[in-house]
Amino acid sequence: YAASQVFQEERLKLIPQLDDPAEIADIYGTVAWHLVHIGDYRRAVELPMGEEPGSSTSGIPAIGHRTKYVFQAVARFRLAHWDRFWSAYAKFDAAMDHDRPFSYHTMRLYGVAAYLKEVAGDSAAADSFISELDRSQASRGSVGVSGARLWIVETLVRRGRFGDARARLAE
Repeated sequence: YAASQVFQEERLKLIPQLDDPAEIADIYGTVAWHLVHIGDYRRAVELPMGEEPGSSTSGIPAIGHRTKYVFQAVARFRLAHWDRFWSAYAKFDAAMDHDRPFSYHTMRLYGVAAYLKEVAGDSAAADSFISELDRSQASRGSVGVSGARLWIVETLVRRGRFGDARARLAE
């Protein structure tokens, strides 16, 4: 990810010249994703938010704006801004259709939520998140590895369930 930073910076410079909301959302979402993966959490949370997670702009599906929200929420978690994580999570969750499988990046948000619930001592809530994530992943088959997998593994390791954690990694 660090090697591509220069390209992400160039994409950000293009935004003032663009009028396509989907392209702008993609740039911010990709940059937020990139910044989280290189550990620049502060910059990730400083990106303009734009549309609310459940809205759409000019006919662009709401999902076009969600990647940015997921990674900004993950960055808030990494910065130990847990109340802000939960605030972002609540907005995002309210916009979700829980009858449909989660997208790849959305799973990451719910994985972080499961882990935080576990750390807070609410294993039942963590298990609820994990069950919902498992249903979403099952609907996707073996296509793509859920962005939540490592968060679930960390939750299982905290519980001392090392065999279950290893099995998750082997899936």
